[in-house]
Formats: sequence, C-alpha cells, structure tokens
Amino acid sequence: LCIVWERYSNVIAIELFNEPPLGGVPDVAAILHSRTDLFNFYAAVLQELEHAEVPTKAPVAIEDLGGTSLQPVVQAISAAVGLDDLSSPAIETLSRWAQKDQLIISFHWYPSRSTESSLEDHIRGAVLLASELGRPPIWLSEYWQDTGEDT
Repeated sequence: LCIVWERYSNVIAIELFNEPPLGGVPDVAAILHSRTDLFNFYAAVLQELEHAEVPTKAPVAIEDLGGTSLQPVVQAISAAVGLDDLSSPAIETLSRWAQKDQLIISFHWYPSRSTESSLEDHIRGAVLLASELGRPPIWLSEYWQDTGEDT
C-alpha cells in the first residue's frame, strides 16, 4: 500500500490508523494499556516495513488515542506514574523513522465538540509527543468549525 501512494506528490503520508479508539472495552485493566498497545502496534507495522523486500519511501503518520493530542499535563502524569507509558522498543522504532524523515505526528482539533481545550493546548500535546519520538513534524490533519466563516 505504501508503494502505491508514495508516487503521488499530493500525498503527505500514509496514516496507519485514523482516530484509534480505546482498546479492551469493557475490561478496565485493558483500557488502561490502550496507548501502550497502540504505539506497540505502530512500531510492529514499521518494523515489518523495514524488513520488506521493497523499501518504503513514503512518510507514515501516526495519531494518539482518538486522533487528538493528549494534554501535556496528562502525558506528564501518565509518565510519572508509569500508567500507559510508551514502551522503549516502540520509542526506538518510531524515533528511527523520525530520523529518516518518514514519521509525522497527526492530530485533530474540533473546537467546542469533542476537544474542549484550545488549539494551542493540542499543539503543545503533539509537540510533547513528537519530542519523545525523535522530533518528527506535527500535522493538524483534521479541523472543522460549524460555519465556513469560523473555519
């Protein structure tokens, strides 16, 4: 699939999972590890692509849970208590792709809908995640307002 899309100059990246949900519902213990599992999934896909016969040239975009960026304070608290932390192997793989300029952090912002915080807060959250993964670019991949004037 990457090979199909990488030849088109108007394709920014191949996004692996749009608006990834919490996993493990209704098992609360499994839900608490959704973010770890998600980033391990991303790393596993990228590792498979690294071993493909034909090298992948296209950038790959990844999103945090729900397609939004987690508030920096939520990320910091989660990391401090070790809850749903990103695994070292996932960080290593994603950072490797960032260093090759083949990773993009994608996030969404829908003001006054599912995202109550400001665009600036979402940007800070995306930048914080990017800082953990080798500083790939961030990309506001979805945005919508109720009226054309506001958009």
